[in-house]
Amino acid sequence: MENISTIPGVDLKASMLKGFKNLFLRHISGFAVNFAGGLILARVLGPETFGLFFIAFTILIIFRGIIDFGIQTHFIRLEHVPTQEEIKTAFTFQQILAVICLLLSVVAGYAAVEWYHKPVQLFYLILSVGIGAFFYIFQSIPTALLERTLEYKKVGIIEV
Repeated sequence: MENISTIPGVDLKASMLKGFKNLFLRHISGFAVNFAGGLILARVLGPETFGLFFIAFTILIIFRGIIDFGIQTHFIRLEHVPTQEEIKTAFTFQQILAVICLLLSVVAGYAAVEWYHKPVQLFYLILSVGIGAFFYIFQSIPTALLERTLEYKKVGIIEV
């Protein structure tokens, strides 16, 4: 069983403290960017369009949760370094979930157009959410593998 504490020359306490600092800064930076972006978008788009954008953003967050399905946490907590077979299996499972979310975005897009009596642009906005969620599969597992080795600075750059 190989973990960060068994790697020669690695001080676990120092790595964890540095990781905590980078993780904290990542969250603060992420919140600041999201808040500033939200303010700018609300001002530029106006309340109605920003509301539609927020609906799409919420769907994206839900889809990302479905696609992750605990796989990221599993790889972080795994007692051994994940094998290529485990990574491929998880990636395939995420691809299946991503395709399901993409199909759900088509259904949700049509439903939103009908519900809100909005033009077809709302459909394309929600469809783009499904496409964006699909591409999350290329971020999820590599991010988990970086977090396993406490490389929070790299994770922070990816996420912010």
